[in-house]
Amino acid sequence: MDFKILRSIECQTDGKKIPVHFEELRVSKENNALTTYGRMLVNEQLPMNLEYEISITRCNLDSSGCIFFHKVSFPKICEKVEAKTSVAYEIARGIFPRPHCPISAGTYEIKNNSTFLLNQFILLPVDGFLWQTKHIFYEKKNLKRVRLLACIEFELIAKRVRVQVS
Repeated sequence: MDFKILRSIECQTDGKKIPVHFEELRVSKENNALTTYGRMLVNEQLPMNLEYEISITRCNLDSSGCIFFHKVSFPKICEKVEAKTSVAYEIARGIFPRPHCPISAGTYEIKNNSTFLLNQFILLPVDGFLWQTKHIFYEKKNLKRVRLLACIEFELIAKRVRVQVS
């Protein structure tokens, strides 16, 4: 599977001030993984009740038509960042200094340990489409979103690489 990242940008927030921003964020394909690099600027201590949501939209390659594909939410991020068996723990290992909850204000370097393995996509029908993903971190209280903390969007193309046997 080959992925080409077309763009990564912070989401439009309609002038709302959010406490987390990303600088020089880039994603590259290395071997069989997408690897993230950049800086995360946290302007205030973040609350313990963090949640993460990813929304995925599938578009034609020429962007002539798009349809919502899937949305997944991950509650209790702070608990997961500390649990050695969680994906969040592994992702946090690639951030320096390593974030611990509550996440303190400061600058965090995102290094090559923040990888996402591509073999998870082998059986999915991802080939030949433009994919838009929106990653949202927010504070949640009493089952309601209280405020947006961070938001980033990616656009990529997936292409299945065919291996020819002679």
